[in-house]
Formats: sequence, C-alpha cells, structure tokens
Amino acid sequence: MKHTIRTAAFIAGAMISLGAMAQSPDSDVQVSTETVKFNRAEAATPAGAADLYQSLSTAASHVCVDYYAPAALQRGSYSTCRNQALAKAVDDVKIEAVAVLHQSDRARKGTVTAG
Repeated sequence: MKHTIRTAAFIAGAMISLGAMAQSPDSDVQVSTETVKFNRAEAATPAGAADLYQSLSTAASHVCVDYYAPAALQRGSYSTCRNQALAKAVDDVKIEAVAVLHQSDRARKGTVTAG
C-alpha cells in the first residue's frame, strides 16, 4: 500500500487527499479524499480548534484505510499514513491553536506511567 499526502487549505475548508507515499508515483496507487469544512475565525478559538482538530484526525483516519488489504497487513502503513496526513493537514490550515493541539496529542501518545 503506497500513499502520499496532498492537502490544501481553503477559506471555507481543508481537503485531505492521499496519493503515493513512495518516492515516485505508481500506477497501483489508490487515491482517497475527504473534505473538512470549517470557519477560520471559529477554529482560532479553543473549542473551535478542538472541533477542527478532531475533524482533521477523523478525515486522516478515513483516507488512510485500505479497504482491499487485510487489517493485519496494513497496521504499520495505516499508522504512518494517518500520522503524516494529519500533520500535513494541521500544517496546511495554519491555525496556531490547532497546531498546539496536534503537538500535545503527539507528545501524549506512547506515554506510560506506573503508580
């Protein structure tokens, strides 16, 4: 499964698109897109940023699923694709509050505490 990420931010919304993650394009590539619409002013607020980040995260999850591959075979590629798609979408919307949420989400993953 090879994917690449293309995202574009628009005034009315962000589009997450996947192509090929490989170094060069390939004819076996599946492309999946999902559009996330948002209000830029609202997304700059804490609640709006949280809503937009959740929407971007959900869209990244949707576009990275390979419905034709067995789940056991796509775990690593799905995770890589989702993380890259979400990071690119967050970067493309250029809203600081969303970027802060993304950084804190990334820092929180994989943390284990024992008491």
